[in-house]
Amino acid sequence: MARKANGSVKQQFKLVYVDEVKTAPKKGDYLASWGFRVGSPFEIKSGLGDGKYVDLVGNNMVLKTQNGRTSQQWYFNQKTKTI
Repeated sequence: MARKANGSVKQQFKLVYVDEVKTAPKKGDYLASWGFRVGSPFEIKSGLGDGKYVDLVGNNMVLKTQNGRTSQQWYFNQKTKTI
């Protein structure tokens, strides 16, 4: 059953970049209108404050404790404007 967006903390996430930019971004590296750094991996952290991150397990997205695996790293595709 799909749930509607309600703005609660259970539906809020924060993007946490895996690495910090060490130099000023070059043109095209940061898409300000979308708020993403192109080609920089990030993790999606739950807004619940329980330290859970979005993880891809098979074809399912689940919340798990941060584990440093690539299944918890996401990228922004500038061409399709998707994660």
